[in-house]
Amino acid sequence: MVSGGAWLMHAGVEPERNPSTRPGATASQVALAEVRRWGYQLANLDPRVAMGSSFDLLVVDPDALKGWRNRTQEVAVDMVRRRPDGGRRLVLAYLSIGEAESYRGYWSKAWVAPDIRTATARDAHVPTATRIAGRFAEPKITAPRVPRRPSAAAPSWLADENLRWQGNFRVRYWDRDWQRLLFGNPQALLDEIVAAGFDGVYLDGADAHAAFRGERASAESEMVDLIERLAIYARGQNPEFLIVMQNAEELIAHGRLRDAIDGVAKEDLLFGIAGPSTANDPADVTSSLHYLTKLQREGRPVLVVEYLDNPALAADARRRLDALGFVSYFAPRELNRLVDAD
Repeated sequence: MVSGGAWLMHAGVEPERNPSTRPGATASQVALAEVRRWGYQLANLDPRVAMGSSFDLLVVDPDALKGWRNRTQEVAVDMVRRRPDGGRRLVLAYLSIGEAESYRGYWSKAWVAPDIRTATARDAHVPTATRIAGRFAEPKITAPRVPRRPSAAAPSWLADENLRWQGNFRVRYWDRDWQRLLFGNPQALLDEIVAAGFDGVYLDGADAHAAFRGERASAESEMVDLIERLAIYARGQNPEFLIVMQNAEELIAHGRLRDAIDGVAKEDLLFGIAGPSTANDPADVTSSLHYLTKLQREGRPVLVVEYLDNPALAADARRRLDALGFVSYFAPRELNRLVDAD
């Protein structure tokens, strides 16, 4: 494998030596630009382990910090923010904007008709500890998997289940009723995240626009609209609030999107598209880098999570990502523990 700067030149990418923070950056944007180690855990989070980690930034499921040891969510967030050396880390809350999750408080079982082919695998039968933002332990199902569909009782914004992640359902994210569930009132998901004192939000599901592209010409621009509106609203509540988008890097082509977000995260940049520990097609890597480096040159950091358990592959990936100026993290795909290693 070609590594370091030589690999970058081979890929047709100019290395970014010293990415600078954008002019007029807020204190939180500066702190985000200075992150050198980050972690990402959505299930089985123990705040005490998170507190003892060395990460500059943590992405967590906000529900994991509700009611921990009878503490308020605000207190739990502040505890996780504290570093062992007395400093403070950034804590971002995971939020899916492109899919509804059947294990969230807003969900109603009446929204989806029972399906005997999948009934043994799903929500009431899957322990909460294994529910990982749409990542379920794969059940044993004898009949072919088909997506569950909304029932007559479902809201108009709910669409079919995502076969890749059981329990996750695509949504018509341009629908204002779905958006009202996301933000704009005290009970909305984003409003609760802001009120709990998180430093920002980690937006997943922005790539949902691709699922509607064939039937809705405005699908891509409407996803940009949603992220822009969400960011404006959040910063109206807290000017220091951070917006980090996961995946959907093609949206970076939109200037409005670049203005709305403070950073981007990318899963499986180098490995994993075709299967575990499988190197990605160089054309796919180059395509993603075209957008990611564009945002980086404008002063926004790029976080990368690779799901690699092979030490040699992980070491090579780290060298390549370091050469790009990206901040890497190597996690189990279940995102059920922190990997705090040098």
